[in-house]
Amino acid sequence: MRTVDGLPDWFCVAFAHLAPDDFATVSALWKSEPALRTVALLIDTLHPSRHRHTRCPCCGHVGARWHSSYSDAMRNRCEACGKSFTNTVGTPFFRVHERNWPALYGTLVVLWGPWTPVQAWRIAGCTDAKQLADFRRRLAPLFEQLPDDTLLASRAAYRLGFTPNQQGVLCLRCGGRDIVYRKRGNHANPTFACLNCRYQFQLHASRRHMLPLDESVRCPDCSGRALNRSFIDTCGRQHYRCRDCKRNFVTQPRKRHPSQGGGLGVQ
Repeated sequence: MRTVDGLPDWFCVAFAHLAPDDFATVSALWKSEPALRTVALLIDTLHPSRHRHTRCPCCGHVGARWHSSYSDAMRNRCEACGKSFTNTVGTPFFRVHERNWPALYGTLVVLWGPWTPVQAWRIAGCTDAKQLADFRRRLAPLFEQLPDDTLLASRAAYRLGFTPNQQGVLCLRCGGRDIVYRKRGNHANPTFACLNCRYQFQLHASRRHMLPLDESVRCPDCSGRALNRSFIDTCGRQHYRCRDCKRNFVTQPRKRHPSQGGGLGVQ
């Protein structure tokens, strides 16, 4: 079993199955993400070995003595009503077996990672992708307990557990929050797509000449804002193409003289 300074006790147990390169990756995530460590502390308070009920969840009796069952150290019995219960009853981790807690911690860490769902359940130590999805659902309420000003990620990137908007990414064109991952590619520089204006952009790009799009520019047919800049002609006019109605247009079309083309001129 690995022993690394600066890591909690459960960390080496949860990721003992990883190769050295993957273990170094999850170790770097743990040390670089403050929100990850905060949520891990919340899980520690709900761990069966630490979380104790002050009253019976069945009858509400206070001051009763709890007796550990011989078959499961997590199970207790109230002397007032005689009913048995576990230390995790009433928490998001109810009916999570003690042997699966390392995989639960592992699932928390991979939410900040660059892996796909197919890869993540192996990294987390889960038995399959279904168990990973179940642990993600159980962990979701803990993020709601964080303060509103808490940043879930130290920097925006492709992360399995968080949407671009949860990392503070907004559409560069319309400022919308409905952002999804378009292409994963390099996890540090993914491609995003806005569901409002359909604009696609990278997190880090060398050129931003396409932005910003002036508020007065709209499609003359459908008044849409889902526009692409096509090219600039020799007269210096910007040509646009509407992705909704497929119309090509310019904002300041050159007026045609009646005597030029189209048979409209008078001989």
